[in-house]
Amino acid sequence: MRNVIPLQGFIIIAPLCLKYPGFLWNFDETLCALYMIDLDDFKLVNDALGHYAGDDLLCDTAVVLESVANTYGGFCGRLGGDEFSMFIPDIVDEDTACMVAKTLNKGIRAIKCKAEHSASIGIAVDTISKSLKFDSLYYKADQALYYSKRQGKDRCMLFCEKMDEAKPVLNSKFSSYSDEEDYLLDDISDVVYVTEMNSYKLQYMNKAAKLGVGLDEDDTSYIDKHCYKVLQGMDLPCSFCTNKLLSTEKSFISHHKNLNNGKEYVLKDRIVNWHGRKCRMEMAVDISDADKVTQVLSNRYDIEDALVSSITQISTGVEHSLNYSKLLETLGEYYGAKHACLVECDSNKLYECHEWKSANSNSYGKKTGDLL
Repeated sequence: MRNVIPLQGFIIIAPLCLKYPGFLWNFDETLCALYMIDLDDFKLVNDALGHYAGDDLLCDTAVVLESVANTYGGFCGRLGGDEFSMFIPDIVDEDTACMVAKTLNKGIRAIKCKAEHSASIGIAVDTISKSLKFDSLYYKADQALYYSKRQGKDRCMLFCEKMDEAKPVLNSKFSSYSDEEDYLLDDISDVVYVTEMNSYKLQYMNKAAKLGVGLDEDDTSYIDKHCYKVLQGMDLPCSFCTNKLLSTEKSFISHHKNLNNGKEYVLKDRIVNWHGRKCRMEMAVDISDADKVTQVLSNRYDIEDALVSSITQISTGVEHSLNYSKLLETLGEYYGAKHACLVECDSNKLYECHEWKSANSNSYGKKTGDLL
């Protein structure tokens, strides 16, 4: 890897953007290819295995890139984070450029790592000439990478003109969402979906939203289809659409009955930055089952009252032991726990450990001692 600067066991590549333009002058009228490579869900590798494992994956990726770049007479480097770039100054045709990308992706997937990993690759191909601007080539490769991410990751995409319609929103002040947040939204039991503000095209649906319209959990066929068609079964934008009422500062809450499935929802909408694009995010809570909603609200009020009562007694009483027990019992029963504890400590000294156990276990107690 050229221009590698060691830094605390990590690798930093000297700014490639400064190197590409000068390199273009060494070739004329040849077909070149610029690749943008981004490791998919790299944060999950760091979270699951630690930063040392993440560093190893970055270094091994750099080795794979250098090997492929050298084979085709090009060069490569790390742009920052988990994003890399590769430039091939003399490529036969677009098919060859795609074949190189697939070889690169295969090599990255073959890297030994305990966590699943892959890469998304964007490719821009153009003829080197005096009129060719590096910024334009870079933009096209970056757009292709963006589309590769949107289409499900772990794939290579060659830039085409239709991609130019989707320009990323830069320096956005909106709430921002990245790949990692997608996993969190998928686990929410309520419906969540994201659409582009102007085009009404769907960009994301969580599992609950997909199941609600009869799609499989892994189905991505809805992407770029109109939300009013997929979700409401309509051919035109909904008359009740709240896009004009939304802001970046707070959510807009409304009530709606979906004529497509007959269910009633409380809707919570706001404008967000979805992977660099200005979008509307909607969360829909199903309130069709009135008895269920009433029970949920009743339980929530009960737990809030119990917590307020317990905290009040703790803050005003002299003997806290029984009050701590009541607080832990309330929390334990609410979360369906078998055991709950509250620890009072200072630095490495444990003063008291208040415990509560369910009816099937021993009763609560109080322990003291050193914190191990």
